Amino acid sequence: MPDLEAYLADLLRNRERLAAALEADDWAKAEAMPSDEEISRVRRLIKRVKDGLDELDANQRAEIDEAITVARRGRQGVMLGMPRVRQPLPDLSAARPACRSRRLGRGGIRLSDRASGQGRPVLPLSPS
Repeated sequence: MPDLEAYLADLLRNRERLAAALEADDWAKAEAMPSDEEISRVRRLIKRVKDGLDELDANQRAEIDEAITVARRGRQGVMLGMPRVRQPLPDLSAARPACRSRRLGRGGIRLSDRASGQGRPVLPLSPS
């Protein structure tokens, strides 16, 4: 019963939200808005369920309450929503320049010389 009432509240909330939307075209609002017939059907269903529950004796109501409790407990462990999809990690290797032995590192030292311990600064030649 709470699920039906929540569904009805969602329908009514969506109808009000769409009616207040100023930026949407009339045809878009009409297509997206829940129909009056759907809202009426849900209201009738809620009334029928409530009337049916009122006709039950105490033992039958206790059995239904127990069944509802078991069903809700079972639903707690089940995810009924959309699966989560993680964003792919960016490929950082394409953004970095490849290390080559002739490239200069910080301070004008050739990277290949730095690894061997013979790091001597390479001074740029000045035009004469």
